[in-house]
Amino acid sequence: MRPLLDILKLERQRSEFMEMNILLSERELTAQQKLMEKQAAAHELALLEKQRLEAALVVQRFIRARKRNQPNAFRSMVSEVTKHLEFARAQALKAQAETEQAKELHAEEKTALQEQIAALQRHVERSEAEALLHAREKFRHEEDNAKLRHKIKLMEQSLAVSNAQSPVSQRSELVSKLSERLSVEIVGATESSFVVYQLSVSCVGYDTSWDVLKRYSDFTALNFALRSDGIQALPSLPPRTLFSVNLDERQKGLQTYISSVVARPDAWESRSLAEFLDNNENSLKRMLGYGEGFTSEDVSPT
Repeated sequence: MRPLLDILKLERQRSEFMEMNILLSERELTAQQKLMEKQAAAHELALLEKQRLEAALVVQRFIRARKRNQPNAFRSMVSEVTKHLEFARAQALKAQAETEQAKELHAEEKTALQEQIAALQRHVERSEAEALLHAREKFRHEEDNAKLRHKIKLMEQSLAVSNAQSPVSQRSELVSKLSERLSVEIVGATESSFVVYQLSVSCVGYDTSWDVLKRYSDFTALNFALRSDGIQALPSLPPRTLFSVNLDERQKGLQTYISSVVARPDAWESRSLAEFLDNNENSLKRMLGYGEGFTSEDVSPT
């Protein structure tokens, strides 16, 4: 249970880190908005100050013209003030448009950031759920493996006691049950420079199975070894061909051969058959007493 808690703790820390980054991004965006507003206000104040100074200059020019008795001074002043006002209005409208555009851009950025925040939150939730699921699966598999290892240990201990009491009767009973309940199926073939057949080995009532890989030459070697051990009337292997090989026909022929052989109790008296079908843990050889193994109860229906 401890690994499960560690995984959940790491996922929670990662989620908090992502949320902190999101919060910092929001604060940075808010600070940028305030800065833009301050800059816009300062820009407006600068325009107003510029307009005030220009108006003051126009009034000063008008006063100086009056002192010089220029009759058209007032008209010129009004015209110039009107131009400045129009220019100031145009600048104000431009500044207002820029401010509105900046606000719209800020709103779009804020919306995009909110969508990104929502997506990150959904991702965090999915990650936490997946981590919890994987941790539970791993914990369940570890429990199952521990139970299986314990069961195998008990079975091996039981077989060791039984073999010590009656090894001959145990071998005979095991051979009889294996010939009845062991099944071998050729589930596929892989062709490269030579053909390799995949055999699936299982036993009724025995809660495990394994695969072995064999070539056609391995079948011929098994057939020769069985005959050398005195096993008679064996079925025929599919013949060799000099040219192209019909893989389907050959696979059917090999399936017929191996199914017939494993169903014969006398074939199991030869160590060669167990070695041919055995896995890396030598389960069959240990069953038949060629090493530490199982008892006849281990191939009984569960």
